[in-house]
Amino acid sequence: MTLIESVYKNSVRPKVFAESKDNAEIAHRWGLEQLKWLQVTPWAMWLANQALVYRHPMLAVRTFGLNFDNPFGLAAGYDKYCDVYWGAIPATGWGFCEIGGITPLEQEGFPEPRMLRNPNSYALWNQMGFNNPGAVAAHRKMLTRPQSPIPVGLNIGKGKNTPIDRAADDYVFVFKLMCDLVQFATINISSPNTKDLRELQAAQYLLSLILAVQQARHEVGSGTRVGIKISPDETDEQLADIVGAAQKGHADFMILTNTTVKREGLNGWNIPADRGGVSGRPVAAAAKRVLSEVYRATKGTIPLIGVGGISNSEDLYDRIRAGATLCQAYTAWPYEGPDFVKRCLKELVFMLQADGFANVQQAVGADL
Repeated sequence: MTLIESVYKNSVRPKVFAESKDNAEIAHRWGLEQLKWLQVTPWAMWLANQALVYRHPMLAVRTFGLNFDNPFGLAAGYDKYCDVYWGAIPATGWGFCEIGGITPLEQEGFPEPRMLRNPNSYALWNQMGFNNPGAVAAHRKMLTRPQSPIPVGLNIGKGKNTPIDRAADDYVFVFKLMCDLVQFATINISSPNTKDLRELQAAQYLLSLILAVQQARHEVGSGTRVGIKISPDETDEQLADIVGAAQKGHADFMILTNTTVKREGLNGWNIPADRGGVSGRPVAAAAKRVLSEVYRATKGTIPLIGVGGISNSEDLYDRIRAGATLCQAYTAWPYEGPDFVKRCLKELVFMLQADGFANVQQAVGADL
């Protein structure tokens, strides 16, 4: 255990978790405040870069036209209001990140408490409801920020009141407005917290939605890459339809997966059964299953980003060997502390070397 990990887990985490026992969003806001302070404090930023950022040539990745210093990124949902993507997130070691999800109009989301923690299962339940500042305000804020040193993605969602047959209008609007400020954009069709959103994963909607955003990219002459994020709860037949749509729509990448609406592996956790999604270790097996199935179906032709229940270096390596070119995490960060990314990456290099890989991309799909 590193010194940073020890101090965090023995001193900081118990206090923060106790204060947010009945509302994990309190801890989330506390973490964001620390990151906001970090990125406007030069000496702290210097220390963070020295202590938390790990670079190694074996970790560099080039995929869907972008360069990444390492394959481990911070998933969407953390920086919903575009506050820390440009400074603090790179300074804590992440190789890339996603802002949002962003909808056309500002949304407050559901009333609190809308995020609960279960340390016994290393999990979070959330029913946030796509709370975000709206595309216009997010765009205006990002125009005032420095350029991030890591690739930044835009996670796009449908507005809560938008009929499903008009959903493409929302995705196109947000993409056209904000694509000049990001390197990739994710069509999020898998959050369980927006009514009817997951219906967009059906074949009759998904292909037309991807094509609409791709057409928007062509119209504005953008080089921003476009991909989709799907749920871990799809059947093999549904996955086949999704893969077919992604291939026909020439998706640049796929993110696998979002939170689960299923309630297995929760150790008796008393959370609402009919709403919200669970992230963390309970979703890991399903997320890996979807990743492996999609990798087999695409034969590695579409870069895949694995997310869901990655909480240590073994999980990270396992997901890469199962077909992920890049990976993301979110839930594990508050459990593991500031040097989570660095610890995972250092150990990943050792595992790659032990298995005879020259770089991380050689390990992608090695188990399949």
